[in-house]
Amino acid sequence: MSRKVLKYLVLPVMSFLLFGIFIQHLIAKPKVPKKLLCNEGSLLSQVDGTGTVYTKVSGLSCIYDKGLLVISDKNNIAAMSLD
Repeated sequence: MSRKVLKYLVLPVMSFLLFGIFIQHLIAKPKVPKKLLCNEGSLLSQVDGTGTVYTKVSGLSCIYDKGLLVISDKNNIAAMSLD
């Protein structure tokens, strides 16, 4: 009796999980790294256009404010949208 139940229960569950993993693999896309990041008030710029290596930009500071990246130096302030 328990063999029949397991046979009818395990096969659909395994099929459902495999189908879900396959769909997730097809739908999931890798995140594109951002060109500029703000980390603890320091502005980071992407070194190469394809990698995730960043370098600190000297003389500039930044903060995130209501969806905007606000970059400032001693004299000027600029804001960028993060779309």
